Amino acid sequence: MPGKARPGASIATRPLERLAVEQCHEGMALFDHDGRVVIWNDRLAEMTGRTARSCIGRPLAGALEQAGIADAGGVAAALSGIDVSPRRGELRSPDGRVVTVELMIRPVRDHASRVVGGSVLVGVVPDAAEVHRAVVESERIHRQRFTDSPDAILVLDRNGRYVDANPAVCRLTGYSHDELMTGSLGAIWFPGEHPSAAQWFAGLVASGVSRAERSIRHKDGTRVHVEVHAVAVDDGTYQVSIRDIAERRAAEERLYEALQRLRFHVDRMPLGYIGWSNEMVFVEWNPACERIFGWTAEEILGRRWDVLVPEHALGPVAEIIDRLLAGDTSSHSINENLRKDGTIITCEWFNTPLKDSEGRLSGAASMVHDVSQRQLAESQLREAQRLESLGVLTRGIAHDFGNLLTVIQGGLTLINRRRDTSHEVRAHLELVDGAARKAADLTDHLLAFSRTGRHNPQRSNLNDIIRNAMVLVRSSLAESVHVELQLDDAIREIEVDRGQIEQILLNLCINAAQAMPSGGAVTIATGPSRITAAEAARCMPMDQPAWGPRVELRVTDTGCGMDEAVIRRIFDPFFTTKTEGHGLGLSAVLGILKQHGAHVLTESSPRKGTTFRIFFPVEGRMVNGTPGSTRRTASAEEGAAPRRGRRRIGAGSARETSKRHVRKSPAQGARRNRRG
Repeated sequence: MPGKARPGASIATRPLERLAVEQCHEGMALFDHDGRVVIWNDRLAEMTGRTARSCIGRPLAGALEQAGIADAGGVAAALSGIDVSPRRGELRSPDGRVVTVELMIRPVRDHASRVVGGSVLVGVVPDAAEVHRAVVESERIHRQRFTDSPDAILVLDRNGRYVDANPAVCRLTGYSHDELMTGSLGAIWFPGEHPSAAQWFAGLVASGVSRAERSIRHKDGTRVHVEVHAVAVDDGTYQVSIRDIAERRAAEERLYEALQRLRFHVDRMPLGYIGWSNEMVFVEWNPACERIFGWTAEEILGRRWDVLVPEHALGPVAEIIDRLLAGDTSSHSINENLRKDGTIITCEWFNTPLKDSEGRLSGAASMVHDVSQRQLAESQLREAQRLESLGVLTRGIAHDFGNLLTVIQGGLTLINRRRDTSHEVRAHLELVDGAARKAADLTDHLLAFSRTGRHNPQRSNLNDIIRNAMVLVRSSLAESVHVELQLDDAIREIEVDRGQIEQILLNLCINAAQAMPSGGAVTIATGPSRITAAEAARCMPMDQPAWGPRVELRVTDTGCGMDEAVIRRIFDPFFTTKTEGHGLGLSAVLGILKQHGAHVLTESSPRKGTTFRIFFPVEGRMVNGTPGSTRRTASAEEGAAPRRGRRRIGAGSARETSKRHVRKSPAQGARRNRRG
């Protein structure tokens, strides 16, 4: 018969099957088609006192009988393919005790359903008294846990009425155990709570489980926030665990308020704040960052770091990021960055890595602010200090040189007065005197740059000074240079030294003419003005404020123009781009402007001409930061060398286009006064 064990068939003892038998918590053995033991596990050895070594290879029936277990034909039935019903017997344990066991013998078949052996499972049947004791102990432990639980636990019947309640329920609700047992869940359900107690219990009955945050009512009427977790039990009751979450909610409220305060500070602080993922992708972006870089949070979040870095700075910034992600906790750098509109700014960065509770990198945080204006101010301060140092040096040289010229010219005067001086000697003396006059003029330029020359300010109209200076200006320029005036009669009077303003006009016009060797046009214009913040940052000198109403003098030429490198140095003493000249003309202009509290802005580009815009204050210059008197006379200590000789002024003319105003309405007049 195919169901019976056949000679040659063997029971499989693959590693997984052997492990299952050996790890079984009951006594278990396998036997082959001859009824001999193949596997005898440790639990069965412990129960019978017979080792696996002594049983393997021997008939199973004999091994069981030696242990005091009657086989009663079970092995033979299993080898015939019959499932033997469980049977009980007695087993004498190694310690001499007789215990009741249950024996189950089953045939084992291969993939072709042929019986290749069998298995036997031996389990100890617990004593009824022991079972009762175990049940009682289990109930005692359960009751103890129920009573000692810090969470309130209710037991409800199928109608939602109380079956039991632990002491924590009484503490939470203020009701005694007896009071609770006479009521239902609705007694502690807070009025108006949705869903109602009945609706909530109906949902629990339908689903078998419920978990949510609710509000219950204390006996004194106060609201208590709780978390309710309910589950159906096999005996038809429902166990409801209620946890007071007042402290947790208070902690959550405090945390929420703290986060709100932090967000308030982050959103309103002047420094930019950026949160990064561990892949350096933007995850946080405060309003200050929007002002610095021009990107809104919606536009930038999700992008990578390189959107803020110009191409030439990608390498150095990537090295900073690598050090940051490697755990550098004190990362500080000043980098060039890119705004959304493409402009490059300089920013100072303070970075720190962020780690999770296990110390793994979770991202980074950065504080950033734009230091472009600060660096510009520092550069301007260094430039002002450099020019001040040059002024001190120049002043000393000019004073000493002026004293030497005084001696030379005094000696020349005495020699000229001698009657015995020959005509030939007098001719040489005139050459020496001419050279001394030129040297004196050079000294005046040096003193003007160092702000110690003669300065006699008077309340004057700038247009009148320009018109009076035109004869001198025109005679100093070539015929191929055309001068045009565009003077606005609406300008207010200013306190200036007329002679020094004429010197400024002459120097600027001569420079303009030298920039137009083939001829061209020079336009001199005036008008009321105010300096914008952007213009103030580019004005010279840099060491004085440049705010408030101004009268503007504008000198424009159509010459060759200058690049930025030349513009930055044109006011330096002895700097010149011409093959001839001493390089003091514009430095003298700057010195005179400092004495007047005025500022000059140079606008030029190659092959597009040059414009000098000079802004005179209408309320007098600033002295030590406060408006003060503009009158000043040169003292003997200043060593101001007197100007010697006279310039020969030739005939000339200049065409003027005057902006004369017709009668205006009161509103127009008010607007003009605000501008002036």
